[in-house]
Amino acid sequence: MKLCHISDVHLGYRAYHRSTPGGVNLREHDVYTAFEKALKSVLDLSPDLVLITGDLFHVVRPSNRTIIQVFLLLSRFQERREGKPLIIIGGNHETPRSVDADCILRLFKYINGISVAYTGIEALDIEDARILCIPARGLGEIEKTEIAPSADAKVNILTVHGMLEGIGAQYGTAAISRAKILNSNWDYVAMGDYHIYQELAPNATYAGSTEFTTTNIWEEANSPKGFVEFDTEKKELKFHQIETRRVIDLEPIEAADMSADEINRHISENVAKVDITSAIVRQKVLDLSYSSRMNLDQKMVRQLRSEALFYYLDLRPPRRKAATATNVRGEGSARVTLEDEWMEFALTKFQTRPDRAELVEIGLNYLKKASEKEGA
Repeated sequence: MKLCHISDVHLGYRAYHRSTPGGVNLREHDVYTAFEKALKSVLDLSPDLVLITGDLFHVVRPSNRTIIQVFLLLSRFQERREGKPLIIIGGNHETPRSVDADCILRLFKYINGISVAYTGIEALDIEDARILCIPARGLGEIEKTEIAPSADAKVNILTVHGMLEGIGAQYGTAAISRAKILNSNWDYVAMGDYHIYQELAPNATYAGSTEFTTTNIWEEANSPKGFVEFDTEKKELKFHQIETRRVIDLEPIEAADMSADEINRHISENVAKVDITSAIVRQKVLDLSYSSRMNLDQKMVRQLRSEALFYYLDLRPPRRKAATATNVRGEGSARVTLEDEWMEFALTKFQTRPDRAELVEIGLNYLKKASEKEGA
């Protein structure tokens, strides 16, 4: 059996403030386009089975436009595949917290050949294959359930949406035991939830996401996006990369001993090394003093922001020095200004907000006005 494994599509994801000519958030459009490209590539491969291992949608209640768009896309996809099986399991993003609330995925089981699993651990029998599905809502059942292949099935596949031990950060749920999931007796183990492609074993992978949709996309900047092709008879695995919006994490600038002019020059030189046109870009500036912060070339920064889809100047205040017997008494200790305190607080508190730099700027302007009023 040849299968294709897609995961963490996050349709309906939105970010930044740019739109298409039709008024659709540009990142939402990117995410849909990446999924469309993945499906087109899958059609060319003509697999017997397609798996989507969670987070097809970014939110529990996607917009009507998103639902209609995806329903039509998957209907056309399945029509061209003549109804060959496609299995979708529920991820944490699209699954309601309340067991009484219905899941948007139920709608898609009315498309020819599509099966969905989101209420708990469920086994699906498709021709000679058994697919054991563990959606996000079934993670709590793993420890009390025997997770094992069926002796009666010719092909056994396990699909899971969750984080294994040692993979990524754990949020809200305990890490899944590798011993419970990674078993060579499975023909294939399809994992979802982790957005970076990773081969866990010859028969097990995280397919990764199809676009950059996490709160910290910078850690994925050098990781390709795509889907997995696997042949259960030949035991051959191949990752297919798809084109996405470019994410560029520029080399950090250590600004502790630099003047504002030197920092401006380094910012300009870093950008000159790459093409940032329409890309998502971050430039970290470390150990930046308040005085240097206020003298950065804002005209240059505005120009860079106009060239990129999103240019994030990530300004970090001076690192706090560890207390010593001397500076605890206040002798020879470096003075931490109120502005530096605000920058440190804001950059941590608003870490996941795309407008973090603007919030920092607003706070610094208020402090500057207060200082000027006090000195008047």
